[in-house]
Amino acid sequence: MVKTSHARVRVAAGPELSLLGNPALLGQPLIGLLCSRRVPPALEEHALAWARSARDLRFPVVGGFLAPVERRCLEILLEGTQPVVVCLARGLAATRIPVRWRAPLERGRLLLATPFADDVAQLSAPGAALRNRVVATLAVQLVVPHATRGGQLIRLVREVVAAGKTVHSFDHPANLPLLQAGARF
Repeated sequence: MVKTSHARVRVAAGPELSLLGNPALLGQPLIGLLCSRRVPPALEEHALAWARSARDLRFPVVGGFLAPVERRCLEILLEGTQPVVVCLARGLAATRIPVRWRAPLERGRLLLATPFADDVAQLSAPGAALRNRVVATLAVQLVVPHATRGGQLIRLVREVVAAGKTVHSFDHPANLPLLQAGARF
C-alpha cells in the first residue's frame, strides 16, 4: 500500500510543491529530462540509450515524463535503483498512481512533486510549461533529446542556458534549434 501523506516544500526560487514519496530525493544532484512530444526516430533511440545509461550509472533523474519518449525513458529508469522525481502537471489528489510506481515509492526512491493544488486535474499548456520550469529548477543540468523549433521547450532552454545551467542534447539535424538555443552536443 502506498503511503498517501503529503508534504509541501519550497525549493530554490520556484513555487511551493506538494510531495508524495521521499522528499530527501530533492537533495540529490538531479539531471532533468525534457523532450518535445514528436521526436525523430533516431533521436528517440538516443534518448532511450541515455535512459539506460542513466539507470546503469544510477544518475538521479527528474522529469515530467508525459511526452511519449519521456514515458519510455521513465519505464527504463524505474527498472534501476537510482532516485527518480516525477513532476506532475496536475494535483496529487487528481493523480492515479500507476502500479509500476508503487514499489519505487515504498522503497523511497521515487518522489512525486507538483506545484498545483490537489484538485487540479486538467492538463493544460500553461500547466505543462510550469511543470517544465519546475523540472528545470530542480535539475542541476538538463538533457533535452529534442525540442520542436519555435516551441515552449526551446524558449525554456534559452532561459536555462542564460541562467548558467548546462543543457545537453544529441547531434542530429533536427536539433539545430537546440544548438542555436545554447545546448551542447
